[in-house]
Amino acid sequence: MKNFFLSLLCSLPMLGFAQFEKLIPSNTATHTAVKSGNWSDSSTWGVGQGVPGLASIVIIPQGITVNYDVNSNAHVFAIRLDGKFEIDNPNSPMKLVVDSFMGGANSILKIIANSPSSSTVEIILKPFNINRKNRGLIGGANWNNNAKNHYKDGGVVKDHFGANLPSDGPGVLGRYSWDPKQATIALMTHGKVRIKGQDKVDFSECSKNIGKDVNKIDLKERPIGWKVGDQVLLAGTKNKSQNEIFTIRSISGNSVTVDRRTVYNHQGVSLSGKNYYTYTGNLTRNIVIRSEHTDTQVNLTRRGHVMFMFNGDVRVRNAQFKDLGRTDKSNMLDDLKIGVPKIINVNGGKDVILPNLVNELETNPSLIENQRGRYALHFHKTLRGRNSDQLASATGNVIWGSPGWGMVHHDSHAEFADNVVLEIEGGAMVAESGSETGIWKHNFVTGGKNDVTVPFLNNERLSAPMKRKLRNIIDDDFKLPLGFCLQGRAIEMVDNVAASLQIGYTYQGNGDQVIVADKLDTKIYEASGKVNPFPFDKTINRTLAPFIRFDNNITFNAAQGFKSQTRNHFGAYHRVNSVINNLVSWNISTFGIYISSNFGYLVNDSKFHSINTSDSNNTAALIHIGNDNLSFNNTKFYNWKNTGAQVTLKDGRITSNPKAQFIFNKVQWIGSPSSFNPYRIDPNNNIKRTNINVNPNYKVRFTKANNMDDVINLNRGDFSFNVRGKVVDQAGNSDFGNYSPNKGISNLTRVYNFKNREDIINKLLKGRPSLSDARGQYIEFVEYISNRISDVPPTPVKIKIYVKGYNFSKTQNQGLNNDNFVESVKVYPNPTNMFITIFNPNETFLGRVRIFDISGKKLFDNIYTKMNKVIIDVSNLEVGTYFVKTNSFSKSFLIKK
Repeated sequence: MKNFFLSLLCSLPMLGFAQFEKLIPSNTATHTAVKSGNWSDSSTWGVGQGVPGLASIVIIPQGITVNYDVNSNAHVFAIRLDGKFEIDNPNSPMKLVVDSFMGGANSILKIIANSPSSSTVEIILKPFNINRKNRGLIGGANWNNNAKNHYKDGGVVKDHFGANLPSDGPGVLGRYSWDPKQATIALMTHGKVRIKGQDKVDFSECSKNIGKDVNKIDLKERPIGWKVGDQVLLAGTKNKSQNEIFTIRSISGNSVTVDRRTVYNHQGVSLSGKNYYTYTGNLTRNIVIRSEHTDTQVNLTRRGHVMFMFNGDVRVRNAQFKDLGRTDKSNMLDDLKIGVPKIINVNGGKDVILPNLVNELETNPSLIENQRGRYALHFHKTLRGRNSDQLASATGNVIWGSPGWGMVHHDSHAEFADNVVLEIEGGAMVAESGSETGIWKHNFVTGGKNDVTVPFLNNERLSAPMKRKLRNIIDDDFKLPLGFCLQGRAIEMVDNVAASLQIGYTYQGNGDQVIVADKLDTKIYEASGKVNPFPFDKTINRTLAPFIRFDNNITFNAAQGFKSQTRNHFGAYHRVNSVINNLVSWNISTFGIYISSNFGYLVNDSKFHSINTSDSNNTAALIHIGNDNLSFNNTKFYNWKNTGAQVTLKDGRITSNPKAQFIFNKVQWIGSPSSFNPYRIDPNNNIKRTNINVNPNYKVRFTKANNMDDVINLNRGDFSFNVRGKVVDQAGNSDFGNYSPNKGISNLTRVYNFKNREDIINKLLKGRPSLSDARGQYIEFVEYISNRISDVPPTPVKIKIYVKGYNFSKTQNQGLNNDNFVESVKVYPNPTNMFITIFNPNETFLGRVRIFDISGKKLFDNIYTKMNKVIIDVSNLEVGTYFVKTNSFSKSFLIKK
C-alpha cells in the first residue's frame, strides 16, 4: 500500500508525460503551426489563422520548428510545444507575454542570445483572465466552444480551516476543473532545453573593505562582461538587512563605480593572517524570464513558476529568473491532506495544532491553497525520465525573489554552478527529497526577507513546534531565509558562498513519517570515486548517506554558519565520516556550527568567527546535542567569548549516552580570555582533547565482538549476519557504530538482512571466492571505517562471514569482488595538470581503462592486456573532476592548471 501511495504522490506536484495534451487540448487551439517558419509569418500558421497574438492558444506540433521573432506585448494565453520553439541570437529585443508555456516530452526549447551583439529576450508569465474572455470582454483570437467549455476560472477554493478563500481573479486557484495541480502560469517542459545568454563574471569577492558613503566597489576579479547599466548587489556584513543594490555607472580595471553611495559599512575580517571581504554579484542578464505580478501577499497566486522535468537534457545558462514562484514557505503546504488544523492560543499568541500523521492523500483540488513544487527555477525528477544519466545544468543564472524556494534540485542529477540567488523567503538553493546527485559549485546566495508573516494566521508567525510538525509529516521544510538547504547528502558542495541569511548551510534529516522522500542510489559513490559504505544496497534512506564532498565553502553575516539535524531515525550504523573541509564562517551572530542527533562528522581545517563582542547566552561557537563520533581537527574558533562550546542537553549532560565521543584535535580558541574553558559539563569524559599529528597512512583496525553474528546458514533460512566490535583509530578506541539517539534501533550493530536464498546468493556469495579456516568455509567483504581525525579515504577492513548450506564449486573461479582490491589501486598524481599514472599491484593487467567527465561523457577508452601500470596524458582536459574506471575499480581525479 505504501508503494501505491508513493507512486500516486509523485503525481501530485506535477503533470505526467502526456498530461500537457489534456491540459491544453489540440481541439481548443486558435493557432496550429502547419510548417516550420517564423512566428511573424502568417504562412507558418496556415490559411485563415493569422499570426498568434492576444488570447491565442498555440500548438506547435512535433516535427515543426517555430522561430519566435517578435517583440510583442500581446497577451498569449497558452503555448503547447510538441515540436521546437527557438530564439536564436536576435539582433533586436524579443518579448513574449504568455500565461502558460508547456513543452511535451519530445519538445525542444531553444533560447540562445550569447553572442556579443545579441539583444535582450524577455518572457513574461502573466495570468490570463479566462472569465473575461469567456464573457466576450477580451478580444483577440476567437475561442471555439471547446476552448470556452474547457478553460474555466473562479472555482471556490477553501483554506486550511475549511473557510472559502476570496477569489484571486485571474490567478491559478480557481482553475482546478482543468488544471487540478495548479501547474499553469508557468514555463514547464518535459523536453530538451537550451537557454544561453551572454557570459560574464557572475560574482566576485571584494579586494578590500567597502565603507559607508562611497560609490566605488573594488573587486578581486576583473568584472568581465559587466556593463554600464547593470545592476549589482553588495552583500551586507553586519546585519541581514544590509544588502545594497546599485546600478553601474562606470568600470575601470577591477573597480566599479555605482549610481549612489553606500548606506552601510561592508567590513570584512582578518582570521589568522588571511583577509575575508564581502562579495558583489552582477544581477543583470540579457535573457529574462519573470512574472508580471511581483507582490507575494496580494498577488501570490498570480505569479509564474519554471519547471524542467523528467529529462536530463537541460542546459540553462546566463539567464535571469525574476519574481517567480508561488509556493509560499511562510504558509503551510496542503497538497497532502493532513486533517483539519486547529488554531489555539499559546501564551497570548496563536499557534496551530496538526494531526499526528498524514491520514490520506489530497484528492480534492478545491482544498489546495498552497501547492508544493511551484518554485522559481525547478529541476524536477530528471532521474526518473529521459536522459537520466545526463547532468542537467544551471550555470551563471540569477534567481531573484521568491516566497518559497529559489533554485530547486529535486530527485535529479544536476550541476548548479556560478549562480546568484537572492531575496528568497525560504531556501535559496534546495535539494528537496534526498536522492539528489551532482554538484553545487561556486554559487552565491544571499539576502532573504526577514520576519515573514503568515496571512492565514492573522499575521502570526509559524511557531517552531508547528514547523517541526510540518517537516515531519509532509516534508514542509526550509521555511526561513536560508542559504544551501539539503535533504540529500550526495551532492558535492564546492566553493560556494552564503551571506546575509539565517543559516548558510543546513542539512535536515527529519521526516520519519514522510512518504515523499526519495531514496539515494548508492552507485553515486563509485561513480564519484568514493568508497561505497553500502555494499549490498542499491538504494538507501537519505539520512544514512555520508557526504561525497564538502570543500572550501564560506558563510558570512548569518545567524548560523552550518547546521545538521536528526540523522539517526533509521540507525546510525556505518563508520564512514561526512567530512567538512575548509569551511569558513565569519561574522556569525548565533551559532558557528550546530549539529544535533547526528553521527560521523569530521570538521577539518575550518574557521568559525563570531561577530559578538560581549557575552551572550544566545550564542555559541558550536552546539552538540545528542551526537557521537563528531570530531574537529585543526579548526579555529574566533571571538566567541564566554559562550564557546555548548554541548549540554537540558539536564546538563552533553549526550544521551555516556559512551558517545567528541574529538577536538588541535582545536584553537582565539580572541577569548585566557581562563576561557570552551567545554561545559563533561562528567563521563566524552570530550577528548588531543594534539595529534594526523598520519595520512594510518590504517584503522577493527576487532569483532564475541557476540557478532558472522554465520549464515542457507539450509535453515538464515539469511542475515551483522558487524559488531571495537575500532581503533588515531583518536583512540571506540565501539563500531554510533551512540546517537536511535529511536529504539541498535546503532552498535550493523545488520545485513537479505530477503531470501536467491537474494543472498546474488548479492553476497556469487562471484566471491570461498576461503576456509578451522571454523569452516567463509567469504570476505569490505567494511569501510574512517579515521575520525583525518580526511583521507576510509580504511577498508575485511570482514569474514562463515557460510553453511552453499556449494561454492561452481563459482570458485569466477573472480574476486572488486571491494577487496580498491584500496591498493593508485591514481597519481592527484590533482594533476599533465599526466596520471594508474597502477594496480593486485592485477597482472588493467584491462579496459576509460576516463569520463562529470557529466558521464567518455573521453578516453583503451585496453591494456599486458600491463598493470599505465601513464596517460590528460593535459588537454579542462580544470575539473574526472573519473577513471577499469574492470575492477573506479576512482576520481582532479585537473588543476
